[in-house]
Amino acid sequence: VEDRRAPVRSAAASATEDILSGLDHFAFETVLQSLLAALDPKRGPAMKLQALKLLAMCWRGPEGEAAVAQKLPTLLPAIVALLSDAIAEVRSAATDTTDVLLRLCGNRDLEPHLDQILSCARGDKDVTKCVRDLCEVVFVQQVDGAALAVVMPILTKGLRSRNLRTQRQAAVIAENMCRLVPSAVDVMPFVPQLLPLLRRVSEEASDPDVRAVAGRAHAALS
Repeated sequence: VEDRRAPVRSAAASATEDILSGLDHFAFETVLQSLLAALDPKRGPAMKLQALKLLAMCWRGPEGEAAVAQKLPTLLPAIVALLSDAIAEVRSAATDTTDVLLRLCGNRDLEPHLDQILSCARGDKDVTKCVRDLCEVVFVQQVDGAALAVVMPILTKGLRSRNLRTQRQAAVIAENMCRLVPSAVDVMPFVPQLLPLLRRVSEEASDPDVRAVAGRAHAALS
């Protein structure tokens, strides 16, 4: 799809779409790594746009939605990274895709906050309010990897914030949500991102209470 010749680009795009259209929903995992490679920020805009188009073909129907939702911990970070792409068309497509992926998490407790999470992930809204609102969420429904994937962009921004209150609230959310996950397997994909941030806050925050809260969250994830 990045060939210099238009007929080749068109044929390649059609071929990939034909392959995806005939793919069983349960085989989504077999194409995931190829999609992630095509979504790499270093790839050209044509490749990224085609990958986003192909991904949209994968979540058609309830079975497709379920298959994609299972891979949100791996997939969502790659899409969120494109929200700040240099090309406006890629940013727009990534925004539409992120909006759909957030809603695939299926967590009713997070549903009222999904628009705010998307706006914050895009940088359109201050992370402080988003973290504060998420900190007040009472999780009734079981938290799984998909729900954690949805809040991760906000948690990482909150822990990087210079606002001590926001850092504390983000640490509280991280600890509470990870304690609610029934299986440690669901938490593992997020540990490499969260632990260094929690460690930094626990060691460098000027407020001892913030350091203590971050330390507890770090211990809960370790």
